Amino acid sequence: MDLPLSLIEETVNETEMYFFTKETEKGVPGHIHVCVRKGEKYILFTACTSQTDTIFKFVTRTNADPNTFPCFAPDNINCFKQLTYINCNNIIEYGKTEFLNQIKENKVYKLQGIISDDAMQLIIKG
Repeated sequence: MDLPLSLIEETVNETEMYFFTKETEKGVPGHIHVCVRKGEKYILFTACTSQTDTIFKFVTRTNADPNTFPCFAPDNINCFKQLTYINCNNIIEYGKTEFLNQIKENKVYKLQGIISDDAMQLIIKG
């Protein structure tokens, strides 16, 4: 069934989690992304990783503030299966229609989990 973008838009909300496939045009393919802000013209995401070594090497190499990589344990709200870091330094911006088309074309999938309000505050602060 070919859903109109207006219906797909109703399903996209802040704090929700999306998986970006290798066919996606932006973001980090093969990773979960969190919808941080949904606006009239754009949708912003941050990418997630469970690779502690990658985060440690990045922070060491770039002298980045480790507080910009909040870490979250799996719980009954998010869909993480292990400790997961969110990179608050790499904001991915999509135009609204552009992102909705990614969902429509099955390049991005909505996941069951969401980020709690407390976790979202840590992401925003990061």
